[in-house]
Amino acid sequence: MFADRLGTPTGEADSGTVEEMDVMRKAGKHVSLVRSVAPRSVSGREATEEKLRLETYLSEVKAGRGLVYEYTTREDLASQVEHVLSSQAEIFLRDAEPSGQAPEGESEEDDPNRGVWPRVDITERAETDSKGRLKTRRSRYLVLQNRTGGVARNVRFRYENEQGEPEEMFDLRSQDHRPIPTMAPDVEQRFPIIAAMGSADQATCVVTWEDDDGEHETRATVRMV
Repeated sequence: MFADRLGTPTGEADSGTVEEMDVMRKAGKHVSLVRSVAPRSVSGREATEEKLRLETYLSEVKAGRGLVYEYTTREDLASQVEHVLSSQAEIFLRDAEPSGQAPEGESEEDDPNRGVWPRVDITERAETDSKGRLKTRRSRYLVLQNRTGGVARNVRFRYENEQGEPEEMFDLRSQDHRPIPTMAPDVEQRFPIIAAMGSADQATCVVTWEDDDGEHETRATVRMV
């Protein structure tokens, strides 16, 4: 997990954390990189150079087709961790299949991390009302991130409840959004969420997208809080 620092070089790697991750990868372990991108200021030459080292390292990871999960709030972090754990559970179950018996409709090359993944971002800002009282205004956005490693086309999304039925009360404007014609790799698209009293606090977001291999679907739980 990173924020603005990569860490102290060890002589063997860019930092102790990087060295530990390299050891785990060589042992065949899965390593997930998570970075806080919450707005904050970095002052001083040393801190600025350290942040640049981190960004250079993460750029190299992405260039090598690695995934870097980003978050801005605690709720966003919880959603990302839930996604990572769910993906690892799928990998464990897939690896537990008898040799030569891949799950129906799934090839051995399939990566459960690959997809157009949804999450909910929450932003807060202070406002003053007509009586001079300070209030905090919260805005929620559905964020779709293209983690397919390529171009995703005709990207659409919908919400379902636990029974697999349409959950229109999660976002009152979800039916108004048009499909995204094209999403470049690693690009994010944001959609404002409009909720009301009685709106569901969580739903399954189903994202459908297309590439040269046909149509695909990504499913993940998203929460308002």
